Amino acid sequence: MTQVGTILLSILAMAAYLIGVIYFRRRRAWLGYYLFATVGLTLILVFGAQLTGLSGKIEYLVTWLTARASTLFGIQAQFLGQNELMVSDKAGWVILRTTIECSALIETSVLIALVAFYPAFKWTKKVVILFFGLPITWLSNIVRLLIITGMTAFFGRQAVFFGHAIVGRFFFLVVTVALYWYILTIPTVKHIGKSLEQG
Repeated sequence: MTQVGTILLSILAMAAYLIGVIYFRRRRAWLGYYLFATVGLTLILVFGAQLTGLSGKIEYLVTWLTARASTLFGIQAQFLGQNELMVSDKAGWVILRTTIECSALIETSVLIALVAFYPAFKWTKKVVILFFGLPITWLSNIVRLLIITGMTAFFGRQAVFFGHAIVGRFFFLVVTVALYWYILTIPTVKHIGKSLEQG
């Protein structure tokens, strides 16, 4: 697809998204509004970052930080540029690549969308939540990547898959669920409880 075609398609998608958000809001279909708005904004943020090249810069930064943090913990790691780093194991060097999945772009986009359209929060509270929630998400992702580099260095290259797909992913999932529980689920339960008491 040409650049002009991509721009036109993006404009049409944005217009369809705005029409959908307005439609659900005017009909006061709050569940549909929240789901449509959050999913749509998440897609806009993720694909927008890819189209503008921002995702590549995020992958670069995450890879660089992971390499630097690895050396602080005694792991032999070298940043190769772009989205690649080398980790030393007993057999030599292993090249690891950071993709969009490892950049936390998707998770941060989801968090922004969930909080931005959450109906029970005022905008000041939304800003405060994101002020703390985004760094926690970012830091926990770096820790996840450190788990992968650490397991690669100490257990060998055969541990890359297990560190990435099982241990690192499980750690990041637990932190993400705990964060969503604290900033969204608990306030929702409290809000419903107050509504029932007042009713």
